[in-house]
Amino acid sequence: MRCCSASLVALAFLGLARPIQAAHSDIVISRSNGVLQVDSTVHTGNVRENDAAGNGTVWATDNPGFAGSGFAFQDQFWFDITGPLKRWDGTRWSSANVGPEFMEFVEPGPFGDPLHAVTITRATNFAPGYQITEAGTRGTIHNHFVFILRATNGVAPAVGAYSFPLTIRSPQYAAAPPVHLVFNNGLEETNFNGAVDQFRAAQEMRLSLERGSNGLLSLLLFTIEGRTNQLRSAPTPGGPWNKHGPAFGGDGGRHEQPVTAENTNRFFRRSSQRNGAQRG
Repeated sequence: MRCCSASLVALAFLGLARPIQAAHSDIVISRSNGVLQVDSTVHTGNVRENDAAGNGTVWATDNPGFAGSGFAFQDQFWFDITGPLKRWDGTRWSSANVGPEFMEFVEPGPFGDPLHAVTITRATNFAPGYQITEAGTRGTIHNHFVFILRATNGVAPAVGAYSFPLTIRSPQYAAAPPVHLVFNNGLEETNFNGAVDQFRAAQEMRLSLERGSNGLLSLLLFTIEGRTNQLRSAPTPGGPWNKHGPAFGGDGGRHEQPVTAENTNRFFRRSSQRNGAQRG
């Protein structure tokens, strides 16, 4: 039996007066046929790089940054926030795991006061951003901003991994695919890597065939909160494809669906759409 997957697809600022020095991976932006591209749809950072308030209640980082080349002089680049803040609790990536925590995407001024700031909460669906940068005479861009994690009640944000999506756009090009920023707030490296891998698995719509938690042969996948999923099976990659069980909602965690072993080959794939969208 074989398996395949298919995709449908002010105090805080003063603490950051000097650039943060750390190994990081910038979001690399490029262009192709008039459309912006990004090197990866998932980028990570560690907010524990800076204890901005000095008491563990406001954490901040200026990574990842934004970089790119091959553009025309004065090409402009902007961003928008396109979804809610989510937290990984060791099992699920969900906005329901976020309590009083929120994040800010800040452009700090020369004296620590913010020039621009956008707030991301568990209830954010869309928040307009501001200009990231403008290409120089050599057609290159490179800029860093400040990502801040804090809580509305002034206590320390819950330990865990946090994420939110953004879209990079330009008046000169079509927008890039969404980029998901994933930040570590106090997790051990191994645990954070596990959180990121689960996040990637859901975004990439991975599908595997293994023994499930009940010992039965099962299709295993990680879901995205707020999306409806459908599994399908076929005797050949060319079809015909039929529904394999009912559609199910995603909660940001692991999903198992048992399958029956048969003597003939079967292929499997999954589709996923936002809740409320028409399903095929």
